[in-house]
Amino acid sequence: MKWVNHKLVTGSLIFAVTGNPILSLVSAAGSIVPDAIERMPIGKRMTHRQFSHWWLPYLVVFYLSYSSASQHGVLNITAKNIYDLVFYQHFSSLSGFLVIAYFSLGSLLHIAEDAFCGTVPCITIHHRIGIKLFKVGSPREYLIAFSLSLLLLSSRLYLGWF
Repeated sequence: MKWVNHKLVTGSLIFAVTGNPILSLVSAAGSIVPDAIERMPIGKRMTHRQFSHWWLPYLVVFYLSYSSASQHGVLNITAKNIYDLVFYQHFSSLSGFLVIAYFSLGSLLHIAEDAFCGTVPCITIHHRIGIKLFKVGSPREYLIAFSLSLLLLSSRLYLGWF
């Protein structure tokens, strides 16, 4: 998928589930990490959808950071957290764990989304799974991403989750 569609689908999904625009933006930002890692100028360019698209490291980061935050009752981020960060340079480390958790969740969703337009690593980096519902960059990709996002956001409104 194109980055714009990763951000759109991931942000919409997280907002539909949590109703939190901040966590949605954090997840949307994290949804481009697997592809961004491949573009980093570290020696030789990485092969597409190999180690950077393996779910296990992202799941470990998600589990550890979410567990740390939830053990201390930090399950949400508010505008006050952001206000304190911007104006007072004070950001609770526990809130930081939640940001890391949702950032890595965005990366996990990127990998799941890529499995619908090709293959991604599964058990090992070399064992790959996936289907090809559309070609990356095709009008069908944009239609599916937009429709899915619209469905997710409208379901939140329809079911009264606001």
